[in-house]
Amino acid sequence: MPLGSRGGGQGRLAPFIIFDVLHGSALFLLLLTILPPLVSKSVRRMKTWYALMVSSIMFSSSFLLLLGQQSGPSPAFGICVYQSGLIYATPATLAASALTFVIELHWRLCSAFTQIELNYARVTMLLFFPPIVHLSIFFLTLFFGLSHRSLVERLSNGMYCHVDSRVPTTVTGVTVVLMLIAMILMEFYTISYLWHRRKSCRDVRVNGSDGHYPFQSFIRVTLYTLIGGLGIVLVDLFVNTLSDDNDVALCLLAVVPLSVALLFGSQMDIITFYMCRRKKWSPPVGV
Repeated sequence: MPLGSRGGGQGRLAPFIIFDVLHGSALFLLLLTILPPLVSKSVRRMKTWYALMVSSIMFSSSFLLLLGQQSGPSPAFGICVYQSGLIYATPATLAASALTFVIELHWRLCSAFTQIELNYARVTMLLFFPPIVHLSIFFLTLFFGLSHRSLVERLSNGMYCHVDSRVPTTVTGVTVVLMLIAMILMEFYTISYLWHRRKSCRDVRVNGSDGHYPFQSFIRVTLYTLIGGLGIVLVDLFVNTLSDDNDVALCLLAVVPLSVALLFGSQMDIITFYMCRRKKWSPPVGV
């Protein structure tokens, strides 16, 4: 289904423009989301939260690598195969980062109830998981593309480069589905854990006010699982079952990073950070 048709050939808006605007908007919002915790001591986040944001930024930026080369002659093989490696790796990386985020939230919950200090070394080890997933799929796609150079191509609508084979797509799809299943199971386990200790939840909420266990983050990541996680799976199905010129399905790829930006960027401390900066930097009103 083509996007942006206005009746005549001259008035037709190129589909990749809409695609770029959506991913560019997601990238901008994600940068706005990650900035406050980096520069303000009053906005604190978990290590796996940063991993989730960085993975989302990589997701959007990987689809923008062909800016300026989405029409006309085909881009150089090097940049095309490089982008192919990224676009197959980043969805799985994002899913892996979301899974590590859910796991750390659960560990913090257990720490809050048992009053046992969180093992931060274990959290640090957890951070190695998304890069391992990313590099594995990236190099698999890269080697496959280098071995089958004729399969590396830019889509007919110019949006991005890919490998015209089921192999990297299947690897990414299976990895994402496994991560999503693990994420859902972990969330159900956490909900069950909370339910059986619901009488103590009030005390944990008080502890959570200083960042010990962020209940809001758990709610937001649960919503992300429904919106972003399922979005990755649906888009993966769309891309594999529909033709390359189905612009609407391909533009839905931007739903994933946008959901992260909107869910985690709308937290009150981040909004307050920008509201305070706006008041502080307001220019004096002339008399």
